[in-house]
Amino acid sequence: MVKQYYFQERKHLKYESNYHYCKENENYQQLSTDIVQQTLKVVDRTFKSFYGLIKAKKQGNYQSKIS
Repeated sequence: MVKQYYFQERKHLKYESNYHYCKENENYQQLSTDIVQQTLKVVDRTFKSFYGLIKAKKQGNYQSKIS
């Protein structure tokens, strides 16, 4: 959901908001609460890192090794 939201809205879907989108999902409901919460937190951290890399690239502070 976070990735789709980013491409549609060009904004970050925070952990707290993402929970409300996911809680009605069938796959979400089949997993244990602890696993789901940790997964949502990891996704949140990963996307924050992604946004940081985009910002660094725009400022010229990051050079990828891939040409």
